[in-house]
Formats: sequence, structure tokens, C-alpha cells
Amino acid sequence: MGILKLKPGHWYTLAGLIIAGLIGVQVYWISNSISMQKLALERRLKEDVDLAVEAVEEDAFCFTFYSRAYMKPGEGMYMLKQKWDDGFIGPERGGFIDTLNLYNVFPTTAERDTFIKDNSIWFERYPATVDVTMRFSYVGLNPNMKARDVNNYEVKDINSSNFKDKLQNNFTIDQAIDISLLNSEIKTVLTKNKIDTSYAMGIYNQQTAKYEYLTTGANPKQLDKNSVRTQMLANKFSKPYELRLFVPDSFMSVVRSLLVMMVSSLIIIVLLVSAYVYFIRTILNQKKLSEMKNSFINNITHEFRTPITNINLAIENWHGKDLNGSAQYLRIIAEENKHMERNVEQILQLATLESDVVRKYFARTNIHTILHEALSSFSIQTESAKGKIELKENAKNPYLYCNAQQIKNMLQNLIDNAIKYRSNKPPHIIISTYETGSHFVIQVDDNGIGMSGDTQQYIFNRFYRGHTGDRHDVKGFGLGLSYVKYIVEAHEGEINVKSKTGQGTCFTIYLPKSLETI
Repeated sequence: MGILKLKPGHWYTLAGLIIAGLIGVQVYWISNSISMQKLALERRLKEDVDLAVEAVEEDAFCFTFYSRAYMKPGEGMYMLKQKWDDGFIGPERGGFIDTLNLYNVFPTTAERDTFIKDNSIWFERYPATVDVTMRFSYVGLNPNMKARDVNNYEVKDINSSNFKDKLQNNFTIDQAIDISLLNSEIKTVLTKNKIDTSYAMGIYNQQTAKYEYLTTGANPKQLDKNSVRTQMLANKFSKPYELRLFVPDSFMSVVRSLLVMMVSSLIIIVLLVSAYVYFIRTILNQKKLSEMKNSFINNITHEFRTPITNINLAIENWHGKDLNGSAQYLRIIAEENKHMERNVEQILQLATLESDVVRKYFARTNIHTILHEALSSFSIQTESAKGKIELKENAKNPYLYCNAQQIKNMLQNLIDNAIKYRSNKPPHIIISTYETGSHFVIQVDDNGIGMSGDTQQYIFNRFYRGHTGDRHDVKGFGLGLSYVKYIVEAHEGEINVKSKTGQGTCFTIYLPKSLETI
């Protein structure tokens, strides 16, 4: 079966599948973009946090170590320093140690008391960007030894790897680094990546498996599970530490960065769904309109054939007979002639609506006179149905600026409906006029079959005909009430309907009293 030969129902399904596929592609694209952007953000955060930690390490406070050098009493010591000075090497002298030169020291008795205690060495290292290699050698105490003679003695290399076991850590993390500087660097990283939110940070000691620092409100479990991590102080004489950073609003930052794309995709999805809904509604409306037009053609054919047939029968029966018995046939011809006249009038009204001709000139008209003229054309129908039409002229001022012919046609349509949609009992129609505020009101009540709430929603649609219950002799084109509403709105008025199944119907028309011309 070719695609062009698909049934309407299959077309709906195919169109729905295409729309669903396009929406699926859009959703996948958005989801994939969010995932990629999130990974890119995490990578940028990791790189920037690494740089921030490096900057903090360069500005770090000294690491203090305490170690035994196993010096014997009476022995001297020489050590490495960046540059020569005349004083003793110690924290009070300050300075940065990056590369070290060899020189020897023979501490005096007073210096030895502060520098060497209990055969131990105390030393400090200030901020540096490279690992420090310390050299120590022990020589016998010789008062005549000069500093320049130090190269005559053996020198042994001691670095962080082979000296580590002889060192005892003697500092805390907040002594080793500037915590406030670290927080400042982290905030700079977040600002750089357009993340405007709070964060949780912790410094984790991997050897003791404990956090030695946590920001206020930081949740260790959250940091363990989902955080950006980077090593810090890993190449110093210290235990390995790990900086862990958790940014709770990172996902929203990703969403904000993709906001334009997501909004565009959402608009496309809404347009696709709207187009599909509009497509389905248009198809259904076209189908319904086609059905109503077919019904209209069938009805109009029947409506014209029936009176023509009746007239022909009357003429045939009348032909060749005594003229004294012709009253009955004349009555039939007169009724069917009026029937055809009303049908033609309704079709002309339809043509007027189709051509969108709006009557713009109005004259001062007595509505009560128009009502009497409209009622006179229904005397035969009312009499044959054994019904009654009651007119209550309660309006004190019946004059209104309007188009008399339009108002008359409108009223005839309402009365015709009241007679056609009568119940099994004789029709009783009450037409009332009264005034309320700035409006002249015409009300048409009947005791007919009524209508349901669903039917009331569509009765003013062109070609629509409501269900007639047990009555099967009700004919029409479905144009009457649509024409009534058109006339009312042409006069800048309003029409309301109240009805219940089996309890009759009430139409209320409000026409402005101040209207002179449109």
C-alpha cells in the first residue's frame, strides 16, 4: 500500500509518530548537550582548582619538622642555605629557600644551646616552589677548621624520600596554608566559571582518613560522594592531603549556559505539538463540515421536493373536478407555497451571510408591530398543531433603531423552531418584551422538547442540527439559529439560551436602545 493511499486514521498515526520522533530528537539533543556541558564544567573546575591550590601552596606558611641527626657531643655541622649571611640560620632570619648552596657552621656555645638540644636538630622551611634537598655531614670538632675547608669533608645527600622516616610532622593544615586565601581563590574560580552560589569545601587527610578542615555547613558524606578533588601538599615533607569541593548549583549553571538553546528547542516542540493539534482539529472540522453540508443538501432536496410533490398532487386531484370542492386543494397549495417561500428565504439569508453583507442603515421601528407581522405568517401552522402563541408587550417604549426586515426574519426563525421542535403536546409559545437598563429585551419561551447542555454549545453553528428525540418529521437546513445570532450581533446585541431536555427552551435577545446607526 502506497503512502498516498493511507486512510485518514493512518495519516493521523503517521503524523503523530513523526511529531513524537522529532520531539524525541529534541529531548535527546538537549539531554546530551547538558551532559557534555556538565562534563566540560567539571573539567574546567578541576583545572582551575588545581591552579588555585598551586597558588595557595606557593604562598604557604613554613613546614616545621623535628628530627634527630644523631650528632655526637663535640661534633660540628654544616648545612645548605640559599645565600650566605653572617648570622645563624633560623626562623628569625626569614627568606625563601629555592636552591641551596653549601656552607658550614660551627655554632658557638650559646648558639648550640638553641640550635642543638638533646642531640637533635630543629629547622624550618619557608615558602618554596621546589622540593628541598638537604645535605648533612658530621665532622669532628676542630677549632682550627675554616669555613672554606668544608669541601675537604664527605657530604651525604639526604632528601624527602630517604629522610622521611626520620621526620615527625609537627604542624596543622591551617598553619601550613592560608585558609582565607584558599577560600578567596575558590570564589574566584566559581566567578570565572559563572557560578553564583555557595559551596562546600573540605581538606581531607588521606593518611588518617579524616577531614582536617570543613567550611561552615559542609556535609562530609556529600563531599565523599560528589566533589571536585585535587591533591595538595603532596610533594612536601607532609602527609598527603586532598582538597574536595562541592558546588550544589553546578547543574543550574549548566542549564543557564544552555538557556537560549533549551528555550529555542522548547519553542520548536510547542510549535510542533500545536501544529499537530491544529492539523488534527482542522481535519476533524473539515470532516464534520462535510457531513453537515451533505446533510444540508439532502434536507434542501427533500424540503423542495415535498412541497412540489404536494402541489402536483393537489393540481392532479383538482383537475377535472367541480370547482366547488377546491377549497381544500387551494389550502394545500397555499401552505406548500409558503413552505417553499420560507425555504427560499433561508437560502437567500445563507447567501447574504456568505457574501458578508452587513446592513448598516437602521430606522426607528416599532418592535411590537414587527412581532405582529411575524406572528401572522404562522397562523396556519399553529392552528394545524392546535397550539397557541401568546404575546406579552411589557416594554413601555417599543421603538428601537434597527433593520425591521432583519428583526422580522430573526423572530420568524425562532418561532419556526419553537413549532418544529414541539413535544407530543400542543405547542405553547410566549413572546415577551421588556426593558432592562440600556437594552430592549425580546424573550421567546416554548414548551417543546428542549435540548441538552452539549447541544446548546453548538446550536448557533451553521449547518448544525440538534437531535429531535422521538420526532422524525423535523426538517431543516441547520441555518436558522446561526442566522439569528448573526442578526443580533449585527445590531451589537447579545443572545442567550436556557433549556433542559423535555422542559422547553427560552431564547433571550438583548438589543441596545441607544443604537441608531452602525
